[in-house]
Amino acid sequence: MAAKVKTPGMVIFIAVLMFIAGGFSILGCVCGGGSIAMLEFVKFPQAQGQPDPMALPNHLKKEVPGYYPVIFTLMGLDGILGLAKIILGIGLLRLSSTARLVTMMAYLVNVLIICISGTYNGFFVLPVQGRFFAANPQPGQELAQMMAIPGMVLGVVLSLAVTITVLVVLN
Repeated sequence: MAAKVKTPGMVIFIAVLMFIAGGFSILGCVCGGGSIAMLEFVKFPQAQGQPDPMALPNHLKKEVPGYYPVIFTLMGLDGILGLAKIILGIGLLRLSSTARLVTMMAYLVNVLIICISGTYNGFFVLPVQGRFFAANPQPGQELAQMMAIPGMVLGVVLSLAVTITVLVVLN
């Protein structure tokens, strides 16, 4: 009988990281897509004197080029990559060399998608959103606007850090 090979601790760490990242990607895809669909198709009653809850989404849809196609494409790709990360995490636990190589490619594609998403949001969505909030001031918007770009940059930096960690450990 062949001796069982013990899975290295760092491989287990990367696999668990992939399970978590994959789960969050799928959750974000389902929740983000579901909330956009709900906002688009369900008509909410508007209380008298309250701002229209659909004003910003309608403005973005009208002013940002290809808003829904780009957002849904990026969400779909992220959801597919999330499922792939979970499957690849299982492959890593089985010490599959194919899973190791595909994992490295998946993380490189993930960084590319995050960079495309950040660029699209930074150059197209955030300026339109800023103009909307300047024309329609609402309580609490200053903090949200102030944190938008640093939040995007933090997301890219964290994604790069995780990708570098995965590439170093699996290489």
